[in-house]
Amino acid sequence: MSTGRKTKSDDEKKTKGTYRPDRGQQPMSGEPLAELPPPDTLTAAGKEIWESIRPQLEGVVTAAEIHILEIYCNQTGLLRDAARKGEHIKSQDLAQLRGFAASFGLLPAERARVPKKKKPVKESPFQGM
Repeated sequence: MSTGRKTKSDDEKKTKGTYRPDRGQQPMSGEPLAELPPPDTLTAAGKEIWESIRPQLEGVVTAAEIHILEIYCNQTGLLRDAARKGEHIKSQDLAQLRGFAASFGLLPAERARVPKKKKPVKESPFQGM
């Protein structure tokens, strides 16, 4: 079963001359994650998770997605604590956690699908020659 064509980036489309601004990837908006403190509702284990994944999510998560990230961190912390205590972990809890991780691009297969904030392109001194 085919999953369809691979999505081309806006840069690839511009190079080929097929770029249309009305169909381009929308830029992300909102306050960057680095400037946001961890939410007060995070558990101690959740705060550890927050601090450990924050650098990976820079440019991906903004203030708009902070609540989903908060749930992911708390859920991961709770499951880690349960595993340390030797408690049984339900497969539906792991599936839910995997879904959250995929939405942030924390899984290798999903990383390529999550759009990242583009770094500003430096102007070449040779441009215009």
